[in-house]
Amino acid sequence: MATTPHNPVTTKFHGHVGPFIYYVVHNQQRIRTMPSSVRNPRTDDQVAHRTQFASANTIAAIFKNIYKLGYHNNQQTGRNGIPLDPRAAFAKHIYHDALDEHYRLDPTKLILSQGTLPQFKPLDVNVSPTQISLRWSISGGAPTDRLCVVLYNYTRNQATFLQNIVSRQERHTTVPIPSNSQHDHIYIYCFWHNPENTDPRNPHKNIKVSKSILVAQLNNPDDENSKKLDLQQHLYHLTAPWQTKFRKQLNLIPPSAEQSQNSKVEIRNSQLPPSPD
Repeated sequence: MATTPHNPVTTKFHGHVGPFIYYVVHNQQRIRTMPSSVRNPRTDDQVAHRTQFASANTIAAIFKNIYKLGYHNNQQTGRNGIPLDPRAAFAKHIYHDALDEHYRLDPTKLILSQGTLPQFKPLDVNVSPTQISLRWSISGGAPTDRLCVVLYNYTRNQATFLQNIVSRQERHTTVPIPSNSQHDHIYIYCFWHNPENTDPRNPHKNIKVSKSILVAQLNNPDDENSKKLDLQQHLYHLTAPWQTKFRKQLNLIPPSAEQSQNSKVEIRNSQLPPSPD
């Protein structure tokens, strides 16, 4: 691999020309030769890892505005000892802790924030088709702590983030359920955020949050049709190449290549495996 010193006058190149690959690391132009071959045996374990990794990253993208706050001060590091950014730390948590055997998200194991503030302690949670009423203990923490609520719509693979809606000392709040989601499977998470610890020049510098907790569920999945719908929604949120890999992993595509595309669509829609209870 060849390396050239940084020169602000020199244009930086990315990509490959002939047998050479050009890229930039820490403002230094670097060049390496293209590999003559790539070992890619596609073993069962390798395909499973790739599917699991793709699923974790796809799910993480749904919570983009949440993990930027909730995982900003995470203490996790990569194999090289370098601290992980919020996206990588959150995706790592999903990969290792929050996927079921079909590589779908298990919302009961999801942690949306990691921090040192005292956790949200619900005293009373009332859930109706139109709203959620919450009451909590104010023991511990600071009066300036603000409540963050996340509504994760499992059916539609969508997350609604309600940030800093009330302070800890107000003791209660009511959160409306979107009218178009009142029959969907919704998981409600809460955590505290202290906005008083921010630097005006860098609002994310001194972020303090608590560890999130799952406080309630609305319309918990219980029938086979709902379970099939939930899996189908998950498949449609993956990119096309990963949909194929995912279905192969779950044996949703028949081994015979002679079957028509219509047959594959029928199997995809009618023979989805049931999700675990």
